[in-house]
Amino acid sequence: MIPSDASHVRRPVPAWVTSLVVHAVILIGCVLFLRSQTTTSGGGEAERSGAIVLARVTPTGQTYFDESDAAASSAAAVDTVPTEALPSQVAPAELELNDVELPGLPADAGSLDANRLLPSPDLSGTDRQTLLPGQGDEEILADDAAMRAARGAAVPATQLSIFGSGPATGASFVFVIDRSKSMGSEGLDALAAAQRELALALANLEPQHEFQIIAYHHKLQYMNERALLKATESNRLQLNKFFGGLAAFGGTDHARAMVAAMHLHPDVVFLLTDGGDPHLTKPQMAEIRRMGRGGQTKIHCIQFGYGPLQNVDTFMRRLALDNGGGFQYVDVTK
Repeated sequence: MIPSDASHVRRPVPAWVTSLVVHAVILIGCVLFLRSQTTTSGGGEAERSGAIVLARVTPTGQTYFDESDAAASSAAAVDTVPTEALPSQVAPAELELNDVELPGLPADAGSLDANRLLPSPDLSGTDRQTLLPGQGDEEILADDAAMRAARGAAVPATQLSIFGSGPATGASFVFVIDRSKSMGSEGLDALAAAQRELALALANLEPQHEFQIIAYHHKLQYMNERALLKATESNRLQLNKFFGGLAAFGGTDHARAMVAAMHLHPDVVFLLTDGGDPHLTKPQMAEIRRMGRGGQTKIHCIQFGYGPLQNVDTFMRRLALDNGGGFQYVDVTK
């Protein structure tokens, strides 16, 4: 039976109330969750990260070292270095020169200005210092021109001819004379004739010219020193004394004598010999030509003999032809 009082019937809960309650619960839960996260990051368990751990085995066990121990050791090592010993931390104004007195500098070298030590060059020419005391630019240039002229001025050449040979032109002459037995009084007696001819030739030289005489058999003998001699009167007068001390004997070494003459680098070489054995070989003649500085040294050959020349193709003729000189045959019977 249905009650007659309808006011006691339960009414359903409105939907908005239910929605309000659900949202309130969710909001409270979010607030509690955020508070728990903040507490954990501020004072809770620290965040963990990976690290390298080193272990050392000892008799008593293993000892472990992690990165925190290495960082602490590095910090302690840095703390022990005095900051005064680091030049990079010192201000530039605090750097001073050592208290050392340099020659020619004032005592207060520590305050020297770099511009005073290394002044910039004055390219205008108004502040140029003279290179030599008492000389300016004009004097220096004049001296340079004079030195260049002196170096470039060649000694005037002259011409010599012996035993009727063609003229030999130059300013320095070397006479190479064979003194073997066949050239002496027991043979061709060519040494005496050579002495007379050379005396006439040297008389035509001026003091600025140069000469040398090399007598040879199996050894060499120079007139005075082993160098070119100035054609002064005193040097020319030594000719007779030099020939007076020559004795004609021994063998013949043409190659050795010619190499000695070429070492002096003269303008002209006169070779005086009867052309006896041993003759110059082709390699020896090639070496002599090489030493002639590309033909700068001319070689003239004078050959002595009895009667007419029998062999026209002698090594002496070839030697003269290869080195820009002339060949002359001397018949001692005339």
